Amino acid sequence: MPADRRVGLGIDAQRLERGRKRLFSLVGQLAEAYSRRSGRPYLTKKLATIIDVALAQFAAEEAAMTEAGYAHLASHRAAHGEVADHLTEIAADYRVDARDFIIAEFAEFFRDWLVLHGAAHDAPFLACSGTGANWARCA
Repeated sequence: MPADRRVGLGIDAQRLERGRKRLFSLVGQLAEAYSRRSGRPYLTKKLATIIDVALAQFAAEEAAMTEAGYAHLASHRAAHGEVADHLTEIAADYRVDARDFIIAEFAEFFRDWLVLHGAAHDAPFLACSGTGANWARCA
């Protein structure tokens, strides 16, 4: 079994982490494009890409948590739903009113959310998933 898979659960922790790193990279690219004053079509497309990648990442995390029988899946899924709704609203605002601060707000909000969510939710799940899914010790 490859070293990046959690014993007994088949959770590919490195794949999940690569997904998170890709999101950070995309948010960085958005911020860079904003600072270069890239055009509205490019920024709109980049926003949509970030949302699509985020939704795929959230689905992958939730699938791993479902497979593991993670006790906090419902709250984790709810957090994903809330942030996805907020990001979609910001992107819709930008499509209607392409003011620069909307891009800055999106990038700052999502970058901060990724850090906080990762530390509070994703890291504990991955740490516990290697214990043989004894969630009573991880709750």
